[in-house]
Amino acid sequence: MAICIRLVPAAGSSSDKEVEHEDEVPETVDDFFRQDWTRREGVRAEVLYIRRSRSKGDRWSSQVAFPGGKKDVEDEDGLYTAKRETWEEIGIDLADEGWLNVGRLGTSARRDNAAARIRSRR
Repeated sequence: MAICIRLVPAAGSSSDKEVEHEDEVPETVDDFFRQDWTRREGVRAEVLYIRRSRSKGDRWSSQVAFPGGKKDVEDEDGLYTAKRETWEEIGIDLADEGWLNVGRLGTSARRDNAAARIRSRR
């Protein structure tokens, strides 16, 4: 799964002037949003999501989701899977310059999510 966040600079400003290019890539989403330029007045975040196609018998039919899917045997890791699935589903190449990987969901987040689904079915 890929969570794609685009930061839009304040009206009347240029993204090139607003963004300070850091030497270090943030490791987490929290670290990313701690950067001064992300908190300037007027900067807003946009989150990309998809609506899955309607398909009879598909349990995810018509759901809103982030791009993503199953890891293929050929995929070297979860990041590669997220990039490949995003390209396949919506045509955005996360390997292009301008996209920054700022972390991943840990195993505990996935486990907690699975537990929430199990509890909701009882």
